[in-house]
Amino acid sequence: DDGCDSVCGVCMAPSDYCEEESGQCLHPTTVHGGTIEAPYDIDPGAIPMVLSGDTSSAQNNYSFVNGACPPFQGKGGASNDQVWRFVPIKSGDYVFDLMPDGFDAALYVVTSEDINNSCVAAWDGEPNDRLVVSLEADKAVYVIVDGGSNLLNYAGPYQLGLSGP
Repeated sequence: DDGCDSVCGVCMAPSDYCEEESGQCLHPTTVHGGTIEAPYDIDPGAIPMVLSGDTSSAQNNYSFVNGACPPFQGKGGASNDQVWRFVPIKSGDYVFDLMPDGFDAALYVVTSEDINNSCVAAWDGEPNDRLVVSLEADKAVYVIVDGGSNLLNYAGPYQLGLSGP
């Protein structure tokens, strides 16, 4: 039994996530880095830094619709994503550099689970683009690394650079 009265492979996404190592179905909020409720945490004292991740085995929990993160059209509707929480210790401009390896990526910064009404900034994966975001000290934001497609699952390894004041 995988915890869902079935076997891994028939977990019911998005309410269940199949954890390949154990063969167990898990709720997405228990998968570290998978949701805003269970994000990876960024240590604000370690900036500048480069973080590594891989959306290949993640789930498609987030996306944004047209107009939610101007100037971009909706992104991530069919793609896996990962979530990072950042609580800056200083107010100022922070630079996020996403370097996807072999997939079309999207990066967006939000303040809550209500993605379409809390988007602060977005980046659509163009090479050499940087996402510069003005943030307030002690106010959490969530940085979502997503695939850029609404039709196909664009996913893979990436590096996320972060620098600030």
